Amino acid sequence: QKQKMKDRKEGVQVEYVTSRLIIMSCTAETSERKFVESLLPAAQQVQKAHGKHIKVWNVSQRRHDISSSLDAIAFGWPSETAPPLEKLCTICKNLDQWMLEHPLNVAVIFCKGGLERCAVVVNAFMRYNAISATDDSVEDRFSMQRFSERFLGPDGPPSYKRYLGYFSSLLSGRISVNAEPLFLHYIILNFFEPINVFLKIYERLVPVYQSKTVTLKDASKFEMDGSLKLRGDVFFKCIIAASS
Repeated sequence: QKQKMKDRKEGVQVEYVTSRLIIMSCTAETSERKFVESLLPAAQQVQKAHGKHIKVWNVSQRRHDISSSLDAIAFGWPSETAPPLEKLCTICKNLDQWMLEHPLNVAVIFCKGGLERCAVVVNAFMRYNAISATDDSVEDRFSMQRFSERFLGPDGPPSYKRYLGYFSSLLSGRISVNAEPLFLHYIILNFFEPINVFLKIYERLVPVYQSKTVTLKDASKFEMDGSLKLRGDVFFKCIIAASS
């Protein structure tokens, strides 16, 4: 994965996955100066080729220069974490609707800081399209699969692959979303070194709980005050506390 990043040029690059699905991205190592210098030329390249028939989805952090240069729709989530399934479903529906509106419409997925998040969206859209697949779309699906495998291969974040599996199961009807909330009473951590840590819990990437700092033992129990009501995508962080 690191070698792939080294092989890419610095600055914002444009890559066609299919004739109607475009990736605009830059590596995490790209300097701020190079990013700013290359953003507008890349945007103009795509706009010149497709005119009013482009729409951009930004899957990285929201930034004013991205929004103004590309008129991008903010759909980002933090790097190296899986996107909420609800967000993944929504972006696939939006991409599909945009392409159906006009045969010349093209979709642009933008990401500052690597290509893994772009690859997640491309892979999810490939699975979404397979529901209503035709013989004409086989080549496009193969191109999307080949692109996503380049950046979600053996070294890709495990959470991305797991969530794409969930997404595929939702589409096929093998699993369904449970609309009822769950109640978390406690968390137990086993077999950790004796270090000071605290827990943070996120619901749909929004922080909803932070524990007190504790010193880990062979088995450490974090009890909620009563119970914590959770629904949807839940994300846990165990953070080493700063030394006083």
